Amino acid sequence: MSFPARLDGVELAQVRFHLAFHDAFALPSPALMHLRRELLRAAHWLQEAADPAAGACLQLLDPPPPVDPLLRRRVQKPSPPFAFAFPADEILAGSAGDELLLEVVLPGNPAQTAMLLAQLLTHLGTTGLFRQTGPFKLAAISARSHDGVWTDAWRAGSALGELSISLLNLRWLVEEQLAPEEGWQVRFVTPARLLSHGRPLFQVELATLAPFLLRRVTSVLATAAAIDPWDDADALLAAVRSLKTGSNTLRWSDWRVVDGEGGLVDLGGVTGTLQFPSLRSEEIQGLFYLASLFNIGRGASFGSGHFCLERWT
Repeated sequence: MSFPARLDGVELAQVRFHLAFHDAFALPSPALMHLRRELLRAAHWLQEAADPAAGACLQLLDPPPPVDPLLRRRVQKPSPPFAFAFPADEILAGSAGDELLLEVVLPGNPAQTAMLLAQLLTHLGTTGLFRQTGPFKLAAISARSHDGVWTDAWRAGSALGELSISLLNLRWLVEEQLAPEEGWQVRFVTPARLLSHGRPLFQVELATLAPFLLRRVTSVLATAAAIDPWDDADALLAAVRSLKTGSNTLRWSDWRVVDGEGGLVDLGGVTGTLQFPSLRSEEIQGLFYLASLFNIGRGASFGSGHFCLERWT
C-alpha cells in the first residue's frame, strides 16, 4: 500500500499567530480548546457590524457539505479546514507585552484561511481570548518553510492583503517521515474526545481508534481540497486494525480546570500512548502522520486530540 497519488497537488501551511497581551495573563491551557466558542462570538459580532468578511468567517467555522455527492455520503459532518496545536502546559502565563503563539495547520487554501482567522483573532483581542479575559493584539503571523525555519509572513501595521505564507506540499511532508518498518508510538498531547453514540470511549484499542483517524483525515481533506484521499478506505481501515501493537496506556481522563474567573472548565478525553513495532506500509504511516497534523475526535479543529507520531524502539 503506497501513499495515494491524488494528494500530490494538495498544499498546506503551518502558521503561528503571535498574540501580544495588553496585561499580565494566566490561562488554563485546556481552556484554549474552547476557542471555537470565542471565534464564533467574534464572527457573529462581525455579522452584526455588517463586516463583508462575516459570511466567509462563519462558513470557515461551520463549513457546508461537499458539493460532490460521493464525498457528501462519506463526510456527514464537514470539518473546518484547519487544526490548532496547543501546548500541554497546565497554565499559560505571562506579563504585559508577552506573546502567546497559537500554532495552526492550514490545508487546502492556507492564505485565505489564515486571513479569515486573523480577522477573527483581531476582533477577539479587543474583548479577550477566553471568557472576555486576556485582551491582546495580533502582533505577527509567522510560517514554517520547507527547511523547518519559521519566518515572518505578516506584522502588525501591514495590510492583511500583504500576508505571504510559505506553502508546503502534503506528499513531501509525509515522505519526510516515511520509515514504516520502524517502531512508532502515538502520544497524545491534548485529550482526544472520542465518543461513540454520544458516549465517551473509556478504554481505547487500535480497533476503536482507527475509524477516528480515517474519518478525521477524510473530513478535513474533503473540506480543504474537495478530494477523497483514499483509493480503498475499507481496505486501509482493515489494514490499520490488523497492525500489531505494543504497550497501550490510552485511557479516558476527566479534567476540571479552574479558569481565570474562578469557575470550572470541564474537559475530558483520551490521553496516553500506543506503540507499534511497525506501521507496515507508506499509506498506513501517511494516515497516522496526517491525523497527527489534523488532530482527532470532537473539537479536533480547535486543539483537542492533538498527538505526536514518534519513533519508538
